[in-house]
Amino acid sequence: MSMQTRLGPSALALTGAFWLAAPAMAVPLVIDPGFDLFATDAAGTFATLPGIGPVQLEGLPFDTGAGDRGNVDTILLRRGPALTLNGIGDSGSMPLELVALSLRSVAPVQISPGVFADVHVNVNKPIEDIGAPGGNDDGACDPGESCTAANPERPLDALPASAGALTITRTGENGGTFDSFFDVFAEITLTLPGTDTVIGSSTFQDTFVQQSGLWSSTPGVGDAHTAQLPAGGFLPGVVAELALLASHRAGPAIVPEPATLALFGLGALWLSRRRPG
Repeated sequence: MSMQTRLGPSALALTGAFWLAAPAMAVPLVIDPGFDLFATDAAGTFATLPGIGPVQLEGLPFDTGAGDRGNVDTILLRRGPALTLNGIGDSGSMPLELVALSLRSVAPVQISPGVFADVHVNVNKPIEDIGAPGGNDDGACDPGESCTAANPERPLDALPASAGALTITRTGENGGTFDSFFDVFAEITLTLPGTDTVIGSSTFQDTFVQQSGLWSSTPGVGDAHTAQLPAGGFLPGVVAELALLASHRAGPAIVPEPATLALFGLGALWLSRRRPG
């Protein structure tokens, strides 16, 4: 005698409802060592400098080798090892270092009676020449590797590393939130307005904190990352990094699309004529 089990309509409905309610398994997201590229927003960026006071700052972009000059003025390096976020709610940390910063006062500032100067704030550290023989391609300039300046348009600085940490949380299939902090050691250079003539220099130090930023694993339109500056699966949005004596607001750097290059060039020409230097 054979025994057969049959499910009635109510049992089938219950089974279907359970299947529909079962959460989908999230695909693991791997965040590799890489670089975060930013363009500074002058509206939210300033530093309070000894003997001068608060100075509003704007980005002074430099060439990162993206093929067309974009608006990169800030580069952060996420050091390894890689971080794997297996599911929603997972989080982890990675070492963080500010390897390039290129800012300038939005206008000349008075540094003494009748004397005005442009204020430049710079950080420039060595990074790995990715793809060169003998390297591990993690972006960090390790002993024995071929390295290059993060900002190829300036000499390296001799200040301590601007190091900190990044905590990344996954809240969705392709992204989430992040918090970060790092101690910034920057060069301050004073030049005659509109020139490269240096008339003074000093240093700046402060601790910057960013909370509840948003990130995605998917690049946006015009993403400025290159083979030399890979994203590594982590692309942050707008940041508002706050410190005791300063503030830095920035968004993802971009490279103009081909159709906009002509307009971009005209705008750059207009700006250069308006304020040389």
